[in-house]
Amino acid sequence: MEREVFKRSLHAMDPILESAANPIHLNAYPREEAMYVQEVLESSSLYSVYQPIVDHVAQKVQAHEALSRPHWNGQMLQPDTWFQTSVAQKRQIDADRLAVQTALRQFQCDVLTSKQLFLNVMPTSLLDLTFVKSLERSLRKELFDPAWIVIELIEYVPYHPLELKQSLRELRSLGIRFALDDIRYEGCDADFLRKLSILEPEYIKIDRSLIQGISRSAKQQDQLHALLQQVPFHDRIIAEGVEERADVDQLISFGIRLSQGYYWSEPLSMLRIL
Repeated sequence: MEREVFKRSLHAMDPILESAANPIHLNAYPREEAMYVQEVLESSSLYSVYQPIVDHVAQKVQAHEALSRPHWNGQMLQPDTWFQTSVAQKRQIDADRLAVQTALRQFQCDVLTSKQLFLNVMPTSLLDLTFVKSLERSLRKELFDPAWIVIELIEYVPYHPLELKQSLRELRSLGIRFALDDIRYEGCDADFLRKLSILEPEYIKIDRSLIQGISRSAKQQDQLHALLQQVPFHDRIIAEGVEERADVDQLISFGIRLSQGYYWSEPLSMLRIL
Protein backbone atom coordinates (compact mmCIF):
# COMPACT_ATOMS: atom_id res chain seq x y z
CA MET A 1 0.00 0.00 0.00
CA GLU A 2 1.58 3.25 -1.18
CA ARG A 3 0.80 6.88 -0.53
CA GLU A 4 -1.39 7.12 -3.63
CA VAL A 5 -3.85 4.64 -2.11
CA PHE A 6 -4.40 7.07 0.76
CA LYS A 7 -4.31 10.21 -1.37
CA ARG A 8 -7.40 9.17 -3.31
CA SER A 9 -9.48 9.25 -0.12
CA LEU A 10 -7.54 11.70 2.05
CA HIS A 11 -7.36 15.31 0.87
CA ALA A 12 -5.23 18.08 2.26
CA MET A 13 -7.72 20.92 2.66
CA ASP A 14 -8.11 22.19 6.19
CA PRO A 15 -11.71 22.58 7.49
CA ILE A 16 -11.19 26.09 8.82
CA LEU A 17 -9.60 27.19 5.58
CA GLU A 18 -12.78 25.99 3.89
CA SER A 19 -15.38 27.52 6.18
CA ALA A 20 -13.97 30.42 8.19
CA ALA A 21 -15.02 33.93 7.22
CA ASN A 22 -11.43 35.04 7.83
CA PRO A 23 -9.12 32.38 6.38
CA ILE A 24 -6.39 31.15 8.70
CA HIS A 25 -2.88 31.14 7.31
CA LEU A 26 -1.09 28.05 8.56
CA ASN A 27 2.31 29.72 8.67
CA ALA A 28 1.15 32.91 10.35
CA TYR A 29 2.22 32.10 13.90
CA PRO A 30 1.87 35.08 16.23
CA ARG A 31 4.71 35.76 18.60
CA GLU A 32 2.47 36.27 21.60
CA GLU A 33 1.16 32.71 22.00
CA ALA A 34 1.05 33.20 25.77
CA MET A 35 -1.70 35.78 25.36
CA TYR A 36 -4.09 33.33 23.75
CA VAL A 37 -4.44 30.45 26.20
CA GLN A 38 -7.44 31.93 27.97
CA GLU A 39 -9.02 33.19 24.74
CA VAL A 40 -8.81 29.79 23.04
CA LEU A 41 -10.18 27.99 26.08
CA GLU A 42 -13.08 30.38 26.60
CA SER A 43 -14.14 30.29 22.95
CA SER A 44 -13.20 26.64 22.25
CA SER A 45 -11.12 27.89 19.33
CA LEU A 46 -9.52 24.54 18.63
CA TYR A 47 -10.18 21.80 16.13
CA SER A 48 -8.71 18.36 15.47
CA VAL A 49 -6.92 16.79 12.55
CA TYR A 50 -6.12 13.10 12.32
CA GLN A 51 -3.06 11.27 11.03
CA PRO A 52 -3.25 7.55 10.23
CA ILE A 53 -1.12 4.96 11.98
CA VAL A 54 -0.46 2.28 9.40
CA ASP A 55 0.19 -1.43 9.73
CA HIS A 56 2.58 -1.50 6.79
CA VAL A 57 2.86 -5.30 6.93
CA ALA A 58 -0.89 -5.96 6.72
CA GLN A 59 -1.21 -2.87 4.48
CA LYS A 60 -4.06 -1.22 6.36
CA VAL A 61 -4.80 1.75 8.57
CA GLN A 62 -4.92 0.54 12.17
CA ALA A 63 -5.56 3.80 14.01
CA HIS A 64 -5.55 7.59 13.86
CA GLU A 65 -3.80 10.05 16.12
CA ALA A 66 -5.79 13.17 16.97
CA LEU A 67 -3.73 16.36 16.75
CA SER A 68 -5.05 19.64 18.12
CA ARG A 69 -4.95 22.89 16.17
CA PRO A 70 -5.61 25.95 18.38
CA HIS A 71 -6.35 29.21 16.59
CA TRP A 72 -7.37 32.76 17.43
CA ASN A 73 -8.41 35.81 15.43
CA GLY A 74 -7.69 34.21 12.07
CA GLN A 75 -4.26 32.90 13.02
CA MET A 76 -3.00 29.42 13.72
CA LEU A 77 -1.19 29.01 17.02
CA GLN A 78 1.80 26.69 17.20
CA PRO A 79 0.29 23.66 19.01
CA ASP A 80 3.25 22.55 21.13
CA THR A 81 3.95 26.11 22.25
CA TRP A 82 0.29 26.69 23.08
CA PHE A 83 0.00 23.54 25.19
CA GLN A 84 3.30 24.18 26.97
CA THR A 85 2.13 27.71 27.69
CA SER A 86 -1.06 26.30 29.17
CA VAL A 87 1.14 24.34 31.58
CA ALA A 88 3.04 27.48 32.57
CA GLN A 89 -0.29 29.22 33.19
CA LYS A 90 -1.64 26.21 35.14
CA ARG A 91 -4.42 25.69 32.60
CA GLN A 92 -3.17 22.34 31.29
CA ILE A 93 -6.18 20.40 32.56
CA ASP A 94 -8.54 22.79 30.79
CA ALA A 95 -6.42 22.54 27.63
CA ASP A 96 -6.40 18.74 27.72
CA ARG A 97 -10.14 18.64 28.39
CA LEU A 98 -10.91 20.83 25.38
CA ALA A 99 -8.54 18.86 23.14
CA VAL A 100 -9.97 15.48 24.13
CA GLN A 101 -13.61 16.58 23.88
CA THR A 102 -12.98 18.07 20.44
CA ALA A 103 -11.11 15.01 19.17
CA LEU A 104 -13.86 12.64 20.29
CA ARG A 105 -16.66 14.83 18.95
CA GLN A 106 -15.12 15.19 15.49
CA PHE A 107 -13.93 11.59 15.08
CA GLN A 108 -16.48 9.54 13.17
CA CYS A 109 -16.06 6.24 15.00
CA ASP A 110 -19.33 4.95 13.55
CA VAL A 111 -17.84 5.20 10.06
CA LEU A 112 -14.21 4.32 10.79
CA THR A 113 -15.08 1.03 12.45
CA SER A 114 -12.38 -0.95 14.23
CA LYS A 115 -9.98 2.01 14.14
CA GLN A 116 -8.29 3.03 17.35
CA LEU A 117 -8.02 6.69 18.28
CA PHE A 118 -4.81 7.93 19.92
CA LEU A 119 -5.27 10.95 22.19
CA ASN A 120 -2.41 13.09 23.50
CA VAL A 121 -2.81 13.81 27.21
CA MET A 122 -0.47 15.38 29.72
CA PRO A 123 0.24 12.78 32.44
CA THR A 124 -0.57 15.22 35.23
CA SER A 125 -4.11 15.59 33.87
CA LEU A 126 -4.74 11.91 34.60
CA LEU A 127 -4.13 12.63 38.29
CA ASP A 128 -7.04 15.08 38.31
CA LEU A 129 -10.37 13.45 39.08
CA THR A 130 -12.38 16.13 37.28
CA PHE A 131 -10.44 15.49 34.06
CA VAL A 132 -10.90 11.72 34.31
CA LYS A 133 -14.63 12.12 34.91
CA SER A 134 -14.94 14.53 31.98
CA LEU A 135 -13.17 11.97 29.77
CA GLU A 136 -15.63 9.28 30.84
CA ARG A 137 -18.59 11.61 30.19
CA SER A 138 -17.26 12.51 26.74
CA LEU A 139 -16.89 8.84 25.82
CA ARG A 140 -20.49 8.17 26.84
CA LYS A 141 -21.80 11.28 25.10
CA GLU A 142 -20.08 10.43 21.82
CA LEU A 143 -21.05 6.73 22.14
CA PHE A 144 -17.37 5.86 21.95
CA ASP A 145 -16.19 2.42 23.05
CA PRO A 146 -13.28 3.03 25.49
CA ALA A 147 -11.59 -0.09 24.11
CA TRP A 148 -10.74 1.90 20.97
CA ILE A 149 -8.98 4.67 22.90
CA VAL A 150 -5.21 4.85 23.38
CA ILE A 151 -3.89 7.68 25.55
CA GLU A 152 -0.43 8.94 24.62
CA LEU A 153 1.45 10.20 27.67
CA ILE A 154 3.12 13.44 26.62
CA GLU A 155 6.81 13.40 27.50
CA TYR A 156 7.53 17.12 27.78
CA VAL A 157 5.62 17.31 31.07
CA PRO A 158 7.62 15.71 33.94
CA TYR A 159 5.81 13.05 35.94
CA HIS A 160 6.43 10.23 38.39
CA PRO A 161 5.20 6.89 37.04
CA LEU A 162 4.32 5.54 40.48
CA GLU A 163 1.87 8.41 40.97
CA LEU A 164 0.17 7.53 37.68
CA LYS A 165 -0.07 3.79 38.19
CA GLN A 166 -3.42 3.78 40.02
CA SER A 167 -5.02 6.21 37.55
CA LEU A 168 -3.93 4.04 34.64
CA ARG A 169 -5.27 0.94 36.36
CA GLU A 170 -8.70 2.52 36.77
CA LEU A 171 -8.84 3.71 33.16
CA ARG A 172 -7.65 0.32 31.92
CA SER A 173 -10.61 -1.23 33.70
CA LEU A 174 -12.77 0.68 31.18
CA GLY A 175 -10.75 -0.72 28.29
CA ILE A 176 -8.52 2.30 27.63
CA ARG A 177 -4.91 1.61 26.66
CA PHE A 178 -1.75 3.68 26.90
CA ALA A 179 1.34 4.62 24.91
CA LEU A 180 4.66 6.18 25.84
CA ASP A 181 5.25 8.99 23.35
CA ASP A 182 8.32 10.46 21.62
CA ILE A 183 10.82 7.88 22.86
CA ARG A 184 14.35 8.80 21.77
CA TYR A 185 17.60 6.89 21.90
CA GLU A 186 18.66 9.21 24.71
CA GLY A 187 15.54 8.08 26.53
CA CYS A 188 16.74 4.49 26.57
CA ASP A 189 17.93 4.89 30.14
CA ALA A 190 16.88 4.11 33.69
CA ASP A 191 13.98 6.59 33.55
CA PHE A 192 12.54 5.01 30.39
CA LEU A 193 12.96 1.48 31.77
CA ARG A 194 11.27 2.54 35.00
CA LYS A 195 8.26 3.93 33.12
CA LEU A 196 8.15 0.81 30.97
CA SER A 197 8.16 -1.44 34.03
CA ILE A 198 5.72 0.52 36.20
CA LEU A 199 3.21 1.77 33.62
CA GLU A 200 3.32 -1.28 31.31
CA PRO A 201 2.25 0.67 28.21
CA GLU A 202 0.51 -1.20 25.44
CA TYR A 203 2.34 0.88 22.80
CA ILE A 204 5.68 2.64 22.42
CA LYS A 205 5.99 5.53 19.94
CA ILE A 206 9.54 6.16 18.72
CA ASP A 207 10.43 9.78 18.06
CA ARG A 208 10.95 10.96 14.48
CA SER A 209 14.53 11.98 15.28
CA LEU A 210 15.42 8.29 15.32
CA ILE A 211 13.30 7.31 12.30
CA GLN A 212 13.68 9.94 9.57
CA GLY A 213 16.40 8.83 7.16
CA ILE A 214 17.16 5.64 9.10
CA SER A 215 17.69 3.69 5.88
CA ARG A 216 20.76 5.86 5.18
CA SER A 217 22.16 6.08 8.71
CA ALA A 218 24.09 3.26 10.32
CA LYS A 219 24.15 5.28 13.55
CA GLN A 220 20.36 5.50 13.72
CA GLN A 221 20.08 1.81 12.91
CA ASP A 222 22.43 0.96 15.78
CA GLN A 223 20.51 3.24 18.13
CA LEU A 224 17.16 1.72 17.15
CA HIS A 225 18.59 -1.76 17.63
CA ALA A 226 19.77 -0.80 21.13
CA LEU A 227 16.36 0.66 21.97
CA LEU A 228 14.53 -2.43 20.76
CA GLN A 229 16.59 -4.58 23.10
CA GLN A 230 14.86 -2.84 26.01
CA VAL A 231 11.29 -3.35 24.77
CA PRO A 232 9.65 -6.76 25.28
CA PHE A 233 7.24 -6.32 22.35
CA HIS A 234 7.93 -5.14 18.81
CA ASP A 235 4.50 -5.56 17.21
CA ARG A 236 3.15 -2.59 19.21
CA ILE A 237 6.00 -0.19 18.52
CA ILE A 238 5.01 2.77 16.34
CA ALA A 239 7.68 4.57 14.31
CA GLU A 240 6.88 8.27 13.94
CA GLY A 241 8.03 10.60 11.19
CA VAL A 242 8.18 8.15 8.28
CA GLU A 243 8.66 10.03 5.02
CA GLU A 244 10.34 7.55 2.65
CA ARG A 245 9.60 4.03 1.42
CA ALA A 246 13.19 3.02 2.14
CA ASP A 247 12.67 3.86 5.81
CA VAL A 248 9.53 1.70 5.90
CA ASP A 249 11.52 -1.22 4.48
CA GLN A 250 14.21 -0.64 7.10
CA LEU A 251 11.61 -0.73 9.86
CA ILE A 252 10.23 -4.00 8.53
CA SER A 253 13.72 -5.49 8.74
CA PHE A 254 13.74 -4.59 12.45
CA GLY A 255 10.40 -6.31 13.01
CA ILE A 256 8.44 -3.06 13.40
CA ARG A 257 5.07 -3.19 11.66
CA LEU A 258 3.41 0.11 12.65
CA SER A 259 4.40 3.53 11.31
CA GLN A 260 3.10 7.06 11.01
CA GLY A 261 4.19 10.03 8.96
CA TYR A 262 3.85 12.10 5.83
CA TYR A 263 4.84 9.13 3.65
CA TRP A 264 1.34 7.83 4.32
CA SER A 265 -0.59 11.04 4.89
CA GLU A 266 -0.39 14.45 6.46
CA PRO A 267 -2.82 15.14 9.34
CA LEU A 268 -6.27 15.76 7.87
CA SER A 269 -9.68 16.91 8.99
CA MET A 270 -12.28 14.20 9.43
CA LEU A 271 -14.21 15.77 6.57
CA ARG A 272 -11.34 14.90 4.24
CA ILE A 273 -10.81 11.40 5.58
CA LEU A 274 -14.38 10.25 5.00
